Amino acid sequence: MGASGSRGRWLPLGLVLLVFGALLLVDGLVGFGRYGLGWMTRADNMILYAAVIYLLAGSERATGVVLALVWLFLNLSVFRPMMAGVPAYVVPACLLVVGALILLFVRK
Repeated sequence: MGASGSRGRWLPLGLVLLVFGALLLVDGLVGFGRYGLGWMTRADNMILYAAVIYLLAGSERATGVVLALVWLFLNLSVFRPMMAGVPAYVVPACLLVVGALILLFVRK
């Protein structure tokens, strides 16, 4: 591992900390809530920001994908109306199948 490997691991973390710090500082000074932007500093949206940063700036995309999936599960209620006709067992069954397929391909 040279400097480029280390840079690829630490660059997204540094960017995430800078973005979080800037958002929280601006929120503390200005107050996003006063302008109807209180959603910008909610914890689930912070996870989404981190996911996007890791997907765009990271050398390893798996972290960004995992964070995006965590955000998706936290906000699953937003997508429920679109899945009104889908039985409740379909989403967990799909997760099990996709997870099993990933493990199958990783082991080869």
